[in-house]
Amino acid sequence: MTSRALPAHRPVLERVVPFWPWLVVLCSAIALGAALVSQYAFGLEPCALCVYQRWPYGIAIVLALAAATRPPAGPARAGLLVVGGLVLWVGTLVAAYHVGVEQGWWLDTLACGGIAIPEGDPQAVLDQLLSRDAVSCDVVTFSVFGVSMAGYNAMASLVLGAATLWAARAGRRDATGSRIDGE
Repeated sequence: MTSRALPAHRPVLERVVPFWPWLVVLCSAIALGAALVSQYAFGLEPCALCVYQRWPYGIAIVLALAAATRPPAGPARAGLLVVGGLVLWVGTLVAAYHVGVEQGWWLDTLACGGIAIPEGDPQAVLDQLLSRDAVSCDVVTFSVFGVSMAGYNAMASLVLGAATLWAARAGRRDATGSRIDGE
């Protein structure tokens, strides 16, 4: 088996396609890490929508790790990257919805800040309701240049999802550089 150097004329993005699953893992881990550091190191308690926005990154990590174990030009890898890209776009929708709630463009219909009601003693239920500081989804707890964390997350998920879908398509090339599917 001989290795070939990538031609100099190939765009830089095409050069990262073989490593793209690892870049998805890295970017997703950074996004999750930033959310967890802001929560545990800086005391920014997440609302329900903030927590929902974390799930697509975790799922993308699992899918990207699975894709990394597949042959670079194979359909399994491309399929896993497509699903990962779509999952990241779902994260974009959740983040965009959150931005809309923060900006007052629409009301939150997901009962943000709600709690699980324990069964049993009514006094225990009342004590839990009174002792809990509910984090509202319509309050921006942190922003940079007027953009909330949900806004940055929407942009990051959109770009990472689009790039992952592109990488899935571009990765379907064989070793000679021609399209596997005949395109």
